[in-house]
Amino acid sequence: SEAAHARAADQRRELERDLAGMEEALRDLREKEDRLYAAVEQDAAALGLKTPLTSADVEERDRIAREARAALVRAMNLTETLRAAEAALARADAEAERRTDLLRRSEALRRTAHEGWLEWKTAAALPLTLTPAATMDFLRELQAAREQLRKRDAVRDKAQRLREQTGEWEDEVRTLLCRVDAPAPDTGESLISALTMLFKACEADHQARERCGLLQREQRKHKLQLRIARGATRLADHALASLLAEGGAEEESGFRERMAAHDERTALLTRISALDRQVTNRLGTDQDARAVRDELASGRLQAWHDGKSAVADQVLVLESQRDDALRRNTELKREREALERSADVPRLETEIEALRTELNVAARRWAVVKLAKSLVEETLHRYMQERQPGVLLGAGGKFSRVTHGRYTNVMQDGDGESFVVLDAAGRSKSPEQLSRGTAEQLYLSLRFALAEEFARHGAALPLVMDDILVNFDPRRAQATAEILSEMSRQHQVLVFTCHRATTRLLRRHGAEVLPITGVS
Repeated sequence: SEAAHARAADQRRELERDLAGMEEALRDLREKEDRLYAAVEQDAAALGLKTPLTSADVEERDRIAREARAALVRAMNLTETLRAAEAALARADAEAERRTDLLRRSEALRRTAHEGWLEWKTAAALPLTLTPAATMDFLRELQAAREQLRKRDAVRDKAQRLREQTGEWEDEVRTLLCRVDAPAPDTGESLISALTMLFKACEADHQARERCGLLQREQRKHKLQLRIARGATRLADHALASLLAEGGAEEESGFRERMAAHDERTALLTRISALDRQVTNRLGTDQDARAVRDELASGRLQAWHDGKSAVADQVLVLESQRDDALRRNTELKREREALERSADVPRLETEIEALRTELNVAARRWAVVKLAKSLVEETLHRYMQERQPGVLLGAGGKFSRVTHGRYTNVMQDGDGESFVVLDAAGRSKSPEQLSRGTAEQLYLSLRFALAEEFARHGAALPLVMDDILVNFDPRRAQATAEILSEMSRQHQVLVFTCHRATTRLLRRHGAEVLPITGVS
């Protein structure tokens, strides 16, 4: 009963602490709400709206602003279109004047070429009425005739050289046939037949010589193998005799018997060693283990049996004590159940029900506070999205370009002390939850946005960077290079790198590459 009262009192104090915390949170939320209302009234006054501000006033002002913005965009587009049309017209006039001048020069060149053509036909004794096409046909036929004459002379020269080479070859063949005491015919075809027969005879002789040499090599190899086998046999006989003498046997059968006995003795020694290791592993090597080993060596079996009987009696006593303890535990459980069914239970249940009622009231108050908190957080979230600083807007656009839309925006967190990024699904992540490369891309986007914001209100400062693309994948490095190219139109951009891939990427986007030598 006292324990139940204590637990109920603890629960009540815990609920009171939770309620106090909720009331404190509600006061904080109300203070934030008052600050937000004050900020909204200040913005309304800046926009010329009356307060308290209504949704209709905000929507009307927003509609007017959107219409003015759309009209301004249309006017800018029309102005840009007119400028482009005027520039195109100026380029067309200049092109027309250039082509007219080119036409005049072409006509003068045509007249000069025609006069030269007439002079050339007069000098070549060709009819003046001959057209250029006919003249070209005549020249091509003349060139073809010259080519045929040149080919005829070349064929004649080649035939003469072949006749001379044939005579020299026939003289060499006759000389060769005379050396081998073969008849030497006079005609060319007979010389070819005689030379063919001589070649076949030489081939047959060469094959016979190769077969003879192969047989001689085989014979030498077999002789060598025979000498090696005889030497190995003598060595084996000598080794067998030495082995029998060492084993004290006169024959091979006696040696085998001695060898079997030696193997059996070795197996027994191995088993004894293994059993000795098992005893050592179980008993250890200390003083008690040595005493146990001495007792095992003495072999007092009766004393061991008596000790076993004494241990069995002790086990029976311990089991009886365990059964008594289990019975006592059962009796205590019954007594506890009887106490729970006593008259104090209804009173405790009444107190518990009262505490539950208080808990429900506190839960309803907590739900009201929770709803108010969610409304204030939603208002704050909308305010942060619509009125975040220009630096974060610029950084969000660049970060979205670098990540190819995987992350869409950069904004302040609820406390206004830091910032978070939003992915394509609208989920927010802190910089600590990003990978190393993505975090570097986020901070680089923030630095770019800060530089642009400073340039809008002050001077465009130079940007100096050192190997900023090392941890970027190729697609994000490409997007970052495009942003650097755009930044270079307003800022002086200096990028130091020792990677050729970065150099090639930046050069493709118009960067001027200056090698630095003599730096270690």
